[in-house]
Amino acid sequence: MLFDHLRGRRILVFAGHVNKDSGTTALVKDGSTYYSTEAEVNLDIALSLAHDLKQHSNHECQVFIGHGSWRRRSQLAKLINPDAILDIHCNSVVDDTVRGAEVWHAGDSDSADLAECIIDSLTHNNPIPSRGIHSVYMEDNPRRALWDKIPERPCVLVECGFLSNREDCELLTHQPFQDIVALKIGLGLQEYFGCTSPSGDCGIGGGDADDDE
Repeated sequence: MLFDHLRGRRILVFAGHVNKDSGTTALVKDGSTYYSTEAEVNLDIALSLAHDLKQHSNHECQVFIGHGSWRRRSQLAKLINPDAILDIHCNSVVDDTVRGAEVWHAGDSDSADLAECIIDSLTHNNPIPSRGIHSVYMEDNPRRALWDKIPERPCVLVECGFLSNREDCELLTHQPFQDIVALKIGLGLQEYFGCTSPSGDCGIGGGDADDDE
């Protein structure tokens, strides 16, 4: 089983900017956009991740998809009491040469460990390079006040790449690549919970996806 360490776990996945401000706009090419908004890309990756976590844990991993304001997210997290919280996003900056995936974490050691597992998995054999992990409690980070509203659980925000960069954008708006990104995030969760399980069996284990069929 691909996600054997996720059996019995409750995972809360937020799709960034859905039903909110829509996020950034995907890079324009030949007068049209690949996707109209970042929110669409975020939601597709989040839904693919939820599908993988359920299917490859023999439907023994409970996955909840959320969106909306940070107040709504805090309420949902308290209601569900998840084992981990993930927020799926894509990045954008003025400099269109900047690219790569990065993971922000809530500052505690558990969240930092989860971020490390996800960035390692996400960027392994991936054409999108790693920009590492970062704490939201870095000085002058505007996100820190928002994250204070989230209950104390391993919590990360995954920036899958830059929609402002042509290479990243072409990959992230391609559905087969979105599915790869989702699977890699799931494998990062698998590794994290493998390391924190009573057996301490770190690493990706449990065979391949075909074992579930």
